[in-house]
Amino acid sequence: MTETKSIDPDKNNCAIMSDESKGIYSWTQSKTVIKDSLTVRTAFKTGAGNKIRFLDSNNLQIRVPPDPAAGNYKDPKGYDYFFHFDLENKGDKLHELNIELLRPTTKSDINTWFSTQAPLFCSDDGKDWYLLSNVKATKGHRDYKFPLTILPGQKIHIANSIPINPSYVKEHLISISSLNPSICSYHEIGTSVLGEPLPLLQINSNSAKKKDRFLIWAGIHASEPDTLATFWLIDWLLSDDEYARKVLEKFSFDVVPMINPDGFILGTSGCNSYGVNIFWDFRKEDNLKSPESTALWKWAQENPPQVVLDIHAYIYQVHKPARYYIETVLSHGSKLRKVAWSAQQAVLRQLNGQALVNDCKNSFSTYLKKDYDTLTFPGYHLRFLDGPTACKQLIIETIKSIYLATTNHKPLYSLANNNSRKSYNSISWRLFEILNDRAPRQIRKRLFPPSFDQRKIDDLEEWKRYIYLSENPLPVATVSSGKIF
Repeated sequence: MTETKSIDPDKNNCAIMSDESKGIYSWTQSKTVIKDSLTVRTAFKTGAGNKIRFLDSNNLQIRVPPDPAAGNYKDPKGYDYFFHFDLENKGDKLHELNIELLRPTTKSDINTWFSTQAPLFCSDDGKDWYLLSNVKATKGHRDYKFPLTILPGQKIHIANSIPINPSYVKEHLISISSLNPSICSYHEIGTSVLGEPLPLLQINSNSAKKKDRFLIWAGIHASEPDTLATFWLIDWLLSDDEYARKVLEKFSFDVVPMINPDGFILGTSGCNSYGVNIFWDFRKEDNLKSPESTALWKWAQENPPQVVLDIHAYIYQVHKPARYYIETVLSHGSKLRKVAWSAQQAVLRQLNGQALVNDCKNSFSTYLKKDYDTLTFPGYHLRFLDGPTACKQLIIETIKSIYLATTNHKPLYSLANNNSRKSYNSISWRLFEILNDRAPRQIRKRLFPPSFDQRKIDDLEEWKRYIYLSENPLPVATVSSGKIF
């Protein structure tokens, strides 16, 4: 008997979680489809994909769900690319499939495919994730297709990011805190729309000493594997590394690895379960549709940070370099501008001068600057195609650079919020900023745009060690209650 039923997503009923036993489905997920001995699912925690259909016995097609346009961020373009499904062969014969993953508006009759430069991942157990090889993509890496041989009794997960169950984040942070009770403490700063906890780990090597507070948050857009970066940083900060110890002498850290757990559970590309994109539409007073924002804002009010870094990761945008969203130092009080400039330039050096001007007026960083004169580094994007090793090194070097840029100045808490943003030297700072950063960076961008290795990802040395079913492959990431790395 063959069943090939599916459903259309319901974007008008966002704040729900899929439960097949009750016939309830999120707009991001689909009813399980069974054909012969093959079962395809997306209706599970962290699953994403709808309109699942077998074109015939050997060809499977899945559509990627788009995020709804909501709030002040009206254009969902670019937030329609995440997928995660599992495929199980319950029969006694192997199956050879051709699988297509298509964006919502892509026509089915695609004629031009290229060997992908963007990574796709697979896992036999949902914990150890490897690079899936022999994948092809359309221009812009908007759609994918690949062959897959699935053995009798085999079950495999396939995704274009690293899916992380929010329960693993909570359990792992609790474990880290219990193993390091003298310097770590676990907190839950609130709950999401669906009632998921919002975990935070505090790291402070000397609570008796007043320090600048450094807030790091990630897991904003569930389709980006930046939550991994927070655990790389936690691991480094708790290591015996000499620099890590110096950094902990200067800063105490508040780390939020996953501010949008509902997005991870539902498999959204960028929004929470009410369709709110927390980065572009930070609703600090909307506890109904964005309790994640209100919880983070309340924590910041009670524990004002002097430095904030929000981490993201490009995953399919292979043409984009690692960079962050830079802001003018004039948004700081006059006494903080010199150190803000030093820190900006230090981070830019790590990113090879790559940055975009931040034009988001209602972001978390914007509100922090206005109320607390916080030194912010919003929209800090790793380029995951550079490989997990390079990304880990970059995020650690970025923290070091901020430390070095601020360590020879007075504590930031003594400089912020006690001086006017309007001063006699504002014009001088503006000219200095244009001549020494904005103009040179735009000239370099036009004359010497960033260039990238154009080879397919399977041929890149930094990825060969992670290829699924190769000889002794290493996992790109391991995700479980005992380890996220």
